[in-house]
Amino acid sequence: MREETSEIRVVETDDGSRTLYLPGLDETYHSTHGAVTESSYVYIEKGLDFWRAAHPEAKAVSVFEMGLGTGTNAMLAMDWCVANDCQMRYYSVEKFPLGPDLMKEYWGSKALSEVDDIVSQDVSRHSDALHSSHWEQWIAIPLVQGGFEVSYVYIEKGLDFWRAAHPEAKAVSVFEMGLGTGTNAMLSMDWCVANDCQMRYYSVEKFPLGPDLMKEYWGSKILSEVDDIVSQDVSRRSDALHSSHWEQWIAIPLVQGGFEVFKHKSDIRNAVIPAEMDVVFWDAFGPNKQDGVWGTELFQPIFNAMQQGGVFVTYSSAGDVKRALKQVGFGVEKLDGPPFKRHMLRAIKTNSNGL
Repeated sequence: MREETSEIRVVETDDGSRTLYLPGLDETYHSTHGAVTESSYVYIEKGLDFWRAAHPEAKAVSVFEMGLGTGTNAMLAMDWCVANDCQMRYYSVEKFPLGPDLMKEYWGSKALSEVDDIVSQDVSRHSDALHSSHWEQWIAIPLVQGGFEVSYVYIEKGLDFWRAAHPEAKAVSVFEMGLGTGTNAMLSMDWCVANDCQMRYYSVEKFPLGPDLMKEYWGSKILSEVDDIVSQDVSRRSDALHSSHWEQWIAIPLVQGGFEVFKHKSDIRNAVIPAEMDVVFWDAFGPNKQDGVWGTELFQPIFNAMQQGGVFVTYSSAGDVKRALKQVGFGVEKLDGPPFKRHMLRAIKTNSNGL
């Protein structure tokens, strides 16, 4: 127990999580028998899980909360969104907001649970976004299902890894399996600006998402909370990405660097595979969801089309996927995964025989 101010003290509850005690009211923000246990049971299990059981196909949910407090309910709701792959609009009313400095220290203590460093950083990032952001406006907080996972798997472990091996390169060629919402492509544009690099980005997508849906999706500032100018740029890029023609190269202007995209509408099994690719983003639905796109039949032409030293990255770490990549010639390494995923795979084409 430690006094934070003359009015508020941080106390540990019976399940190891923390809450705040207000001496003036002789009251705590959560049950002293277990802050997270109480919130998880009352609001997640008996609230959101009950709602999900009645709406198993729903892709979005709207939540109203009376009393933001420490943000424990909101933080657990973010985890629920990840677990259920669901969008949430969370509206909270609070008369006496807790200061961001207090909350930074509170959540920096791993108040939810004892977690590893990567997840701890993600908890801290979520709480900072929650408590340091503006009031009276909608704020988007990226979750694992969105930009943060992409940044780790495809940007940090893919493009950044390739850049470290080619520090003087002025251009890179990327092949993506599954354009989807365009999150990989949007973050790749940011990478081009940061690295002052030209990129030719070839993406295969069998079921394109409509431009109207994507306009609404990216209009929510899903990547991060940004100012109006950057928000307009995000909207401009996403419009150019999703509203442009298929089957031709399209240039999307950036502040520096360059980005050209070719969107190929096709089943990957029948797709035209471009030659001399530097980096491959394999972002199909999981092996248990999308049969036939995780084996040697597809990995072999991808391997053959890649440059020597080319980098293949995917969020999957399934044993069958690893074995298939090795069988066609890649050198494969299992890496730590993004938050809430233990591992991912990175494969390198070291020479024509994969040796």
